[in-house]
Amino acid sequence: AKASLNISKIEDKGIDVFARLINKNFITATELDFSSSYEYGKVDLEKLQTLAYSLEKNTTITKLNFSKNHICEEGLTYFASIIAKNITITNLDLSLNNNGFISSKKSGLDDFGLSLQINKTLSILNLSYNSLRKAGTEKIIRGLKNNTSIKELNLSVNIIGDEGAECIKALLSTNKTLTKLDISGNAFTDTGISKIAEGLAKNETLNTLDLSLNRI
Repeated sequence: AKASLNISKIEDKGIDVFARLINKNFITATELDFSSSYEYGKVDLEKLQTLAYSLEKNTTITKLNFSKNHICEEGLTYFASIIAKNITITNLDLSLNNNGFISSKKSGLDDFGLSLQINKTLSILNLSYNSLRKAGTEKIIRGLKNNTSIKELNLSVNIIGDEGAECIKALLSTNKTLTKLDISGNAFTDTGISKIAEGLAKNETLNTLDLSLNRI
């Protein structure tokens, strides 16, 4: 049976202890909920790095929820390392980390995109509500074009807009694994939707596409 462990609001000292337990696979839970653990601007990157290192080696956890933590892009680099090295996590939720992903320069988003290229176990990825915009979306899509494991992707409410619709078109045109894509609430107009439709015409695997709450 699956076991779920919620460690939201854990103190910093507790993170060190918990990380050691994860590292040694003493934690037998398959689902780890770390959502809402940090307030805006209070992410301890050293502690986050410690936790990430332990998750790289863990072989029991399959679902990791780190939503609502306002992690910065440097923090995202640690998650890039997790998905590059961990071989059991299939479901990763990094939603609602808005104000953390500032995608205008080389950063954790670049690292994350590169890790998506080599990851072979992740099947569900939630990056909704992260203000990725066009620049951040491009970095994520670059890593997903040839990804062969992710089947469900949530990019809703990321202000992608018509300018970023070309990224979605490229993803749909090349990816051969994705079956479910949520790009709702991204301010697409008919112009952006037309681009997405071009990519969809070349796609043979997608069976669910959410385009709700756009300007169409």
